[in-house]
Amino acid sequence: MMMIEKINNYILFSICFFGSYLHSLISSLLIMSSKQRFNRNCLHIPFGHIGGLISNYDINHGYIYFMLLMCYQILETVENISHSHHDYSFYDIEGYVIGFSSNIFFFYLKGLKKQKYELTNV
Repeated sequence: MMMIEKINNYILFSICFFGSYLHSLISSLLIMSSKQRFNRNCLHIPFGHIGGLISNYDINHGYIYFMLLMCYQILETVENISHSHHDYSFYDIEGYVIGFSSNIFFFYLKGLKKQKYELTNV
């Protein structure tokens, strides 16, 4: 029974993980027609997943992780605007948010499934 639950969690995580890339594909290429947006989103989605994973185990470390990401993005924005007078770092932030929200959605579904299982055993 434990092995089946573990496999189901891997399948659920895979659906959520690749769903985040599908979300980026639909929003970037099909709706906005921007290949650069899609590329930058895809590069930064795993960093959002890492933030969601850290936040699940210790919320304070998750806050610290995202504060460091924000500092990095602010510095990158200032550097891009000062040198080339245009900036695409909001695509990066969108990738972080897509990855983070899909990871949190995975942990929500996993907890919901566990809660339903515990309620039926009472």
